[in-house]
Amino acid sequence: MSDEVITTTKVFDRGKTTIPSEIRVAMKLSDGDKLVWKRSSLNRYFIEKVVSAGRGVRFTAPDPR
Repeated sequence: MSDEVITTTKVFDRGKTTIPSEIRVAMKLSDGDKLVWKRSSLNRYFIEKVVSAGRGVRFTAPDPR
Protein backbone atom coordinates (compact mmCIF):
# COMPACT_ATOMS: atom_id res chain seq x y z
CA MET A 1 0.00 0.00 0.00
CA SER A 2 1.49 3.33 -1.00
CA ASP A 3 0.89 6.47 1.03
CA GLU A 4 -1.22 9.05 -0.78
CA VAL A 5 -1.78 12.46 0.78
CA ILE A 6 -5.43 13.40 0.24
CA THR A 7 -5.54 16.63 2.24
CA THR A 8 -4.43 18.10 5.53
CA THR A 9 -6.49 19.27 8.49
CA LYS A 10 -5.81 21.36 11.55
CA VAL A 11 -6.30 20.17 15.13
CA PHE A 12 -8.22 22.65 17.27
CA ASP A 13 -8.90 23.05 20.97
CA ARG A 14 -9.43 19.75 22.84
CA GLY A 15 -8.27 17.70 19.83
CA LYS A 16 -11.14 18.58 17.50
CA THR A 17 -10.63 18.42 13.75
CA THR A 18 -12.72 18.20 10.58
CA ILE A 19 -12.90 15.02 8.53
CA PRO A 20 -12.59 16.19 4.91
CA SER A 21 -15.72 15.66 2.80
CA GLU A 22 -13.86 13.39 0.35
CA ILE A 23 -13.03 11.03 3.21
CA ARG A 24 -16.54 11.24 4.75
CA VAL A 25 -18.03 10.25 1.39
CA ALA A 26 -15.53 7.42 0.78
CA MET A 27 -16.11 5.99 4.28
CA LYS A 28 -19.89 6.61 4.08
CA LEU A 29 -19.84 8.51 7.38
CA SER A 30 -23.00 10.06 8.83
CA ASP A 31 -23.85 12.05 11.95
CA GLY A 32 -23.50 9.84 15.00
CA ASP A 33 -21.19 7.26 13.39
CA LYS A 34 -18.34 6.04 15.56
CA LEU A 35 -14.72 5.66 14.54
CA VAL A 36 -12.01 3.43 15.95
CA TRP A 37 -8.41 4.64 15.95
CA LYS A 38 -5.74 1.96 15.56
CA ARG A 39 -1.96 1.93 15.78
CA SER A 40 0.07 -0.69 13.95
CA SER A 41 3.24 -2.28 15.25
CA LEU A 42 5.13 0.14 12.97
CA ASN A 43 3.53 3.14 14.73
CA ARG A 44 1.28 3.93 11.77
CA TYR A 45 -2.24 5.10 12.59
CA PHE A 46 -5.50 4.06 10.97
CA ILE A 47 -9.11 5.13 11.34
CA GLU A 48 -12.01 2.76 10.68
CA LYS A 49 -15.77 3.11 10.90
CA VAL A 50 -17.44 1.09 13.66
CA VAL A 51 -20.36 -0.96 12.32
CA SER A 52 -22.85 -2.66 14.62
CA ALA A 53 -23.11 -6.34 13.75
CA GLY A 54 -26.01 -7.66 15.81
CA ARG A 55 -24.48 -8.85 19.07
CA GLY A 56 -21.01 -7.51 18.41
CA VAL A 57 -19.10 -4.80 16.68
CA ARG A 58 -17.02 -5.01 13.55
CA PHE A 59 -14.85 -2.50 11.81
CA THR A 60 -14.87 -1.59 8.18
CA ALA A 61 -12.61 0.44 5.96
CA PRO A 62 -13.27 1.67 2.43
CA ASP A 63 -12.06 -0.45 -0.46
CA PRO A 64 -8.59 0.95 -1.28
CA ARG A 65 -9.23 0.71 -5.03
